[in-house]
Amino acid sequence: MVNTNVIRKKILDTLRNNSQPVSGELMSNELGFSRVALWKHIKALKEAGYIIQSGAKGYTIDTSEDYLYPWEFAEYSNKIEHFSSINSTMDVASNGHYDDGTIIVAESQNNGRGTKGRYWSSQNGGLFFTVINKKQIPAHLYLQESFRSLVILHNVMQKYFSIDVSLKWPNDILYGDKKIAGVLSESYIAGDRCKFINIGIGVNVNNMVELNEGVSLHSILNKQISRRQILQHFLDEYRDSQNAKKNPVDEFKSLVIQTKQKIKYKAGSQNTYGIVEDVTQTGAAIVSDGQNKIKIYPGEKSEK
Repeated sequence: MVNTNVIRKKILDTLRNNSQPVSGELMSNELGFSRVALWKHIKALKEAGYIIQSGAKGYTIDTSEDYLYPWEFAEYSNKIEHFSSINSTMDVASNGHYDDGTIIVAESQNNGRGTKGRYWSSQNGGLFFTVINKKQIPAHLYLQESFRSLVILHNVMQKYFSIDVSLKWPNDILYGDKKIAGVLSESYIAGDRCKFINIGIGVNVNNMVELNEGVSLHSILNKQISRRQILQHFLDEYRDSQNAKKNPVDEFKSLVIQTKQKIKYKAGSQNTYGIVEDVTQTGAAIVSDGQNKIKIYPGEKSEK
């Protein structure tokens, strides 16, 4: 049985790769199914939101769309669960019985959240997804998966969009002093094993962002950015990093330390500022106030 996702991807690629109308007959012959089957798939794509026009010479497509449907990601199409609008991809991931490697993707979130339950603005145009990891890693190393995602996002933005971003321990990506992306991890630990870890990721791409809340790729580059391209690059590099069993801590540490990040933390009853000088394999920051050094875990960091 032919996979529907494969068929729709082939139709979209054929239309996108041709600047001129493509006849139904030609497309049917090239793709290997009937005109009736082609019409049904094009009808379904139009109902999904794609602007596909038909005329005497054939079909054309508006290539400005940027949908995140499963069929857009050939290798991962059977792993992606797509939603138009939900409360949170993290809620869906934690409440559902999904397999390892499932990716929950939403066009928008009604109640997106960051660390400590803080609200994350998740309007249309942003990239919001959760990766489900059930590989049962050692419990003390669970933060490494958050760091892996942060390093990959950092590298994707620099490599493919030439944006000079920086990492902020423990879970943010900044452009200057503005937040452009963040990672939230939730895990279940039993004994010495992390049974699963859900990695929630939010990236400000083309969505509206309040100036005091952050910055978007669109506002930096002054043009529409493909969310689909960002997600594709992320998934490819995440797959490669996991397959190589690559430890992300050293690269994460290097990127954090070079920024001389200053954080606020509690020392007794007082708020104290220090510079992150090291990051341990378990995810703790070694912070110096110029006189003393202290080990701080993510939950112990004070808020601004």
